[in-house]
Amino acid sequence: MNEFVLEMDKNFSITASAFTKARKKLKHTAYLELNDDIIDIYYRNDDIKRLRGYRILAFDGSKITLPKNKNIKKEFGTKPISNHIGKELGKYSRATFQACYDVLNNIVVKSILGRGSAYEVDQAKNIIFSLDSNDLLIFDRGYAAYPFMAKQQKYFIIRCPKIILLLCSKCLIMKVQLVRQYSLMYPTNKKESKNAWIS
Repeated sequence: MNEFVLEMDKNFSITASAFTKARKKLKHTAYLELNDDIIDIYYRNDDIKRLRGYRILAFDGSKITLPKNKNIKKEFGTKPISNHIGKELGKYSRATFQACYDVLNNIVVKSILGRGSAYEVDQAKNIIFSLDSNDLLIFDRGYAAYPFMAKQQKYFIIRCPKIILLLCSKCLIMKVQLVRQYSLMYPTNKKESKNAWIS
């Protein structure tokens, strides 16, 4: 900040505490808008990596423990802490963080920070609507819910537990024009690892 003031030819400095106070006046949405603008500028570059014309976007969520604070409790809620016999020992706040990551270009395209009780799939839906038609989306098994998969308007790959795949496959084939199922065969020893295959 002081370097900025020097560039402006002003003969005063800004203290760290004054900067911190001023920063608190900024709405958090300002950072979201700045981030979206930076991402937009980044993708104007002609050297963006794609796989067969598709941007490869991976989704994942995580729980984050937050500091103890009255405003944080109000915004994100609380979760009880209990011991092995169920006795409540207190409460803490946590958030659910969701990121949509461009795996070929190493950049987070979108992210959401929600309440600790937020459902990853619902957060993903809020991100997906703003993505392009030439994006290939990748999800782990936590997103394997029929309503989520059936309503997808974009190409996606999702890791499904076998039981979910069996229950949903017929329904998906009826709803989606083209569905391909792949079973990954994991090698059980070093000899088989050389001949790992996809069916």
